[in-house]
Amino acid sequence: MAGGTLLSLHGRVIGRVESTGSDKWGRFCYTTLRGSRDEGIIIINAYRTCHVKADNPGPFTSYQMEYVGLRESGIKNPQPRFQILQDLTALIDEKRSQGFRPIVMMDANEDWVAQSHKQQGNKLQKFMQQTQLADPYFTKFNQAPRTYVRGQHRLDYILVDTALLPAIRHIGYLGSMDANLSDHTMAYVDFDEKTLFKGLINRPTEIHSREFMIPYVKMTRNLNSQH
Repeated sequence: MAGGTLLSLHGRVIGRVESTGSDKWGRFCYTTLRGSRDEGIIIINAYRTCHVKADNPGPFTSYQMEYVGLRESGIKNPQPRFQILQDLTALIDEKRSQGFRPIVMMDANEDWVAQSHKQQGNKLQKFMQQTQLADPYFTKFNQAPRTYVRGQHRLDYILVDTALLPAIRHIGYLGSMDANLSDHTMAYVDFDEKTLFKGLINRPTEIHSREFMIPYVKMTRNLNSQH
């Protein structure tokens, strides 16, 4: 399984689940949660390989497994590191059209603030702009702490639809090895559930809700006779 991602839900929010899905190469998985006013959110967990072809990745790397899978699917000369951003964009656009606002949790293997991959065209920043995703941690603290113990850059993100920013109560990163035995630090976000799921689109009330009654029989008959 290339990459491999997991998304787990607990508690009463399970009652909001409308659908779940995953990429067949393990690059990302997602869950849609229904809110109010025919709206909701989609939570996506994604892993983006750190390699490009010039790195000459080994046969058992996520890059190589994704490369083979994408090529077998009909993509000529696939570029897994860039392809995942295109596929995530397509998923986000599709779900947005259905009323789901995205929350993307991703090991992106790129620091958009420090422009760690400028030579590759700052793909992560362009992805955020194209999908209208905000980086709420950087917006709040104007910092980009390292999230990889063997590096100096922030590689891990929680990105959200800009309309969901008011629902965020807390966001941050834990220290190295805190609550997570990994070479990456744990990121977290705390949402106000009521605000998160309240919906934003104003829709007209149903026809039956706009009916009115006139208690005067004579006036009612006059109005009816005019139609």
